[in-house]
Amino acid sequence: MIASVVARLKSDPAEAQAVIDAINQRPELEIGVLSTEYSLPVVIEADDAAMLENSTEWLKSLDDVLMVDVVFVHFEEHEKNMPQSNNL
Repeated sequence: MIASVVARLKSDPAEAQAVIDAINQRPELEIGVLSTEYSLPVVIEADDAAMLENSTEWLKSLDDVLMVDVVFVHFEEHEKNMPQSNNL
C-alpha cells in the first residue's frame, strides 16, 4: 500500500528540522520538499493497512506536527486480486 500525506508543521525552522530528522529514521516514510507554509509532503509505503495507519498516527503524534492530511491511498492488494483481462 502506498499513501501520500501532507504534514502541517509549526512555523519554526528548528522544529521543522526535528520533524524531518525523525521522519528520516523511519524506512517506510519518504519526504518531499518543505514548503514555505511549513507543509511537508510524505509518502508512506506500507505492507498492509495496519502499518499504514500506524505510520500515519505516528506522524500525528509528533510534537511539532499540527495535523496530517491524507491526500492519496493506493491499495495494491486490490489489483492483485482483480481478474486478468485478455482484451487489450
